Amino acid sequence: MGVVSGLIPGLHSNNFALLLVSASPLLIENGIPAMYIICMILANCITHTFHDNKR
Repeated sequence: MGVVSGLIPGLHSNNFALLLVSASPLLIENGIPAMYIICMILANCITHTFHDNKR
């Protein structure tokens, strides 16, 4: 997700964070712990920083 948000202009890692937070009740209900969702958001933000295409 971070690579995609970093390479596509106008798409920010906060967009994916919002999607993950809004889908978190469904993900938790299906057995994915909340800590995994938090780690996905953090990894997305870090990867977005490295792949950001601003020059």
